[in-house]
Amino acid sequence: MANRTNVRQAKLEQVLVPRACTGVSTEIKIADEGSEKDSEFEKARQIIGEAAVVCFLGFGYHPKNIQRLGFEAPLPKLSNLFGSAYGFQDGERPSIESQFKGKHIQLGNHQHDVLTFLRQFTILF
Repeated sequence: MANRTNVRQAKLEQVLVPRACTGVSTEIKIADEGSEKDSEFEKARQIIGEAAVVCFLGFGYHPKNIQRLGFEAPLPKLSNLFGSAYGFQDGERPSIESQFKGKHIQLGNHQHDVLTFLRQFTILF
């Protein structure tokens, strides 16, 4: 019975994960180099300030970009903060986590690509 359930779950994920990724792909924003006063960063800070869930995919966690995105400010609506961490080793995680000023970020496994990360945390469902 458990094997049949696992097969059904795998087939369901093969259908739902690509659909969910396609649905949110138009909402993905790239943090470009620029000033904190750029309209893109101002809009990003506004969206983050209103968000309950923020998920970083393929993000380098450069301190300047985290600062530009406004994570030093209180974010009362934020309940879940996730970030993929492909290639980041255990020794690098504390410095990433500390940049979020007391907000808990759930980082993925350093070996997980973006799809595996999204499936691990079930962010899309």
